[in-house]
Amino acid sequence: MRKVLLVSNHVFLYRVKVYNYFHEAFLRHGIEFSVIAPSIQGAAEARFPLHILPIRTWSGKRAVLRHIAAERPDGVILF
Repeated sequence: MRKVLLVSNHVFLYRVKVYNYFHEAFLRHGIEFSVIAPSIQGAAEARFPLHILPIRTWSGKRAVLRHIAAERPDGVILF
């Protein structure tokens, strides 16, 4: 299965709904969609794979890069 990874700042509630839609739409096409963000509003409503990682510090940025390298996504969206 192909993978798309979205790296975002804080995930606001309205984005949770959009990312849920992306997750379902990508799955219909055989693509796994996941998100990396430092925080989320409305986590209970999230139906997509979410990885909470600190993005603002150098060590957090390195953690994000390690996660990307480990996941080996076919595409990365920086938002």
